Amino acid sequence: MNHAGGISPVASTAVAAGLVGLFGQLLSRFRFASALPYTTAAIGPLLPGSATYFGLLNMAQNEVDKGLVSLAKAASLAMAIAIGVNLGSEISRLTLRVGSAGKRRAAKRTRGF
Repeated sequence: MNHAGGISPVASTAVAAGLVGLFGQLLSRFRFASALPYTTAAIGPLLPGSATYFGLLNMAQNEVDKGLVSLAKAASLAMAIAIGVNLGSEISRLTLRVGSAGKRRAAKRTRGF
């Protein structure tokens, strides 16, 4: 999305992470497993390793301004990943319902015991 559509890297990372969260949660529901292995493996390519590296490299080469800009970009990309995965996961939870509340018995602590 960044190269083809001209959208900012942070916004395109957030959308990609949202899709990771959405499909990770959906796949975990159909496989009856935790969503953590699916989402953790899929966000690996989105991590801001090069931005962090170049930020630290610029600071080591005494170009503090360029280094801080790159580190700020890395931090914003990391926050976009976190926000995107959580939003995608919550969107999938809104669309998928596990049974209905009327069919399920109440927990032992709520039945007056």
